[in-house]
Amino acid sequence: MIRLGFAGADITPEKPAELVGFHREDNLSRGVLKPLAAQVSVWEAGERCCLIAIDSIGFTKELTNELRNRVHGILDIPAEKVMICFSHTHAAPEAESQRDYFELVCRRVEEAAVRAAENMGPVSVGRANGKAVIGVNRRKASDDTDDRIGVLKACDAETGKPVLAILRVTAHGNVLKRDNLMISPDYFGDVRETAGKRFGCPVMVIQGSAGNTAPKYFDSAETPVDAAGDQYIRSKTALADMAALVTDGAAAVWDGITLRDDLPARMYSRGIVLESEVPTPEEALRCAEEAKLLCWGSATQDGSRR
Repeated sequence: MIRLGFAGADITPEKPAELVGFHREDNLSRGVLKPLAAQVSVWEAGERCCLIAIDSIGFTKELTNELRNRVHGILDIPAEKVMICFSHTHAAPEAESQRDYFELVCRRVEEAAVRAAENMGPVSVGRANGKAVIGVNRRKASDDTDDRIGVLKACDAETGKPVLAILRVTAHGNVLKRDNLMISPDYFGDVRETAGKRFGCPVMVIQGSAGNTAPKYFDSAETPVDAAGDQYIRSKTALADMAALVTDGAAAVWDGITLRDDLPARMYSRGIVLESEVPTPEEALRCAEEAKLLCWGSATQDGSRR
């Protein structure tokens, strides 16, 4: 038997907060475009594990481990079986320097974890890969992108009614660019709403290694380096446009997913050491100049980069 419990929480800051994701002299938020969310799903199939999705650009390893340990203490699940995924939105508070906000997130995640564990019930689960072209490779060396939309479908074991969908996407969470100062989950929030209505259940959105994949649609008066080119589409409805593509891609395979009630659930963490050669002074200077050109060049009046 597979058992699942789910709960969500609002983690929107209660006062203006310093945003993280873009270099600006003043990063203080100016209102809320859409609330930020934290979502917790607790799974049990042979062992118990926990998946958490948070609207944030990401915490440091130390802060993430602190949150994992706090969830471990509440649910009595080993910390290595608590997985935390970040949306990487560029319109959420920076947690390390704003510990009051980090504490708010931890407290509300803990509360959601308790609710999720309390409402666990038997489910049938299946998965498939849809497809949606939502991203553009922002590295000039390649046009390759991962256009898969991973879809995990969980339904009540007795009624067959969907109780949770987990969608894995691959595009960076920065549809909104540097000229946005409103708090927002970026396109993840719109995906949760649009797909939730389509599938009739809560939707968790997670992403893999999307560092080289910029969103196809963007909403900005500027033309930043990761939105320059004919392959990008400027749109005032960019968030909804992205959500529609993701939802349609998932919906194309949703009804055909085969459900099972005897699948195991496994989760573990493993640390690895990655090493690279130290660049020569000449190579380091070359890299610094390239980074300055691509990311830190000053903006002209029309918003383009010099």
